[in-house]
Amino acid sequence: MQAQNAALPAYYDVTGVASNDALNVRAAPEADAQILGTLAFDATNVAVVTLSGDRRWAMVGAGEGSGWVALRYLARQDGQEDALPAGLICSGTEPFWALMIDDRRAEFSLPDAPPIELRVGQSLSAMGYSGRYGLLLEGQDLGATAIIRREMCSDGMSDRTYGFGVDLMVGSSASNAFYAGCCRLER
Repeated sequence: MQAQNAALPAYYDVTGVASNDALNVRAAPEADAQILGTLAFDATNVAVVTLSGDRRWAMVGAGEGSGWVALRYLARQDGQEDALPAGLICSGTEPFWALMIDDRRAEFSLPDAPPIELRVGQSLSAMGYSGRYGLLLEGQDLGATAIIRREMCSDGMSDRTYGFGVDLMVGSSASNAFYAGCCRLER
């Protein structure tokens, strides 16, 4: 039960499903809810966003939306206490933008412009608050600071529920901009 009380979103692996079967992703946290899709019996890096009230179901991304899988068939990966997990994809609307972050590098993009490569600099956890992080990103002609929070987030355009909110400040010698959006785990 300890893993059920740990910080989310986090990566899990499918376990306990027969090799000739799959884990159903359902529209609601109920065994008889509509099936939206499946996860392979050996799927890894499944991003769990939140748990149901009875803590028996886990919400996961399902295409452009979200769905529910039985938690008993998921095992939390080790080493994800309160650190910012690797493999974040952040985005926002009006204007559309995207930020992909891995351990050492990031890529910021806007429509009709080439993506900008950034180096991941310092990553900080907020003092006195769990689930809040600051990330410094450095590029040749651009710098950015991402403030990321573990919280339920909606992009307002899809039916997907994200597990992180983000505020992104981007600046160069020519201009500065402030963006807000959501992030999801993806490896």
